[in-house]
Amino acid sequence: MTVKKVATTVCFVLAGAFCCYAETSGIWICAKCNTRVEQTRRPLPAKCPVSGYHQWNRVADAGKNLFICRKCALKVHAAARPQPAPCPGGGYHLWDKL
Repeated sequence: MTVKKVATTVCFVLAGAFCCYAETSGIWICAKCNTRVEQTRRPLPAKCPVSGYHQWNRVADAGKNLFICRKCALKVHAAARPQPAPCPGGGYHLWDKL
């Protein structure tokens, strides 16, 4: 095997290992104001327009399936049915797939 082939093989192996351990983008929703953010890590607890600071809940991995909450009509694109996090419409989000 040539040095070039070995280097190329090592690059592909390392790239594959990195992809397997990459964090998945998540959907975060504030329990107070229903702001939706899509990112890998918990958003900063910035000032919430309702009161105090945002209270973030990760409800699902981002994906292609569209879901809507029956109570507040918030729509999210998720890989699977989102978790029933606190809903400003009362109680917890009730998700329906569109």
